[in-house]
Amino acid sequence: WFGRWGVNYVYGTGAVVPALVAAGLPASHPAIRRSVAWLGQVQNEDGGWGEDLRSYRDTAWHGRGHSTASQT
Repeated sequence: WFGRWGVNYVYGTGAVVPALVAAGLPASHPAIRRSVAWLGQVQNEDGGWGEDLRSYRDTAWHGRGHSTASQT
């Protein structure tokens, strides 16, 4: 999901998934499963996540960037 208060898709997805669970969607729901799978695909080798501001304009940057404390 797209996020605006933090850098973009990693941030947005990390906020939406817990909200969906809190709203009562089961962890097996397709939207949650796809989101968790995507987060696993873009996770950095150091175990963290990061995203570059270029992801707002260039889809190739979605979920890519150095790990940051705010996204990990």
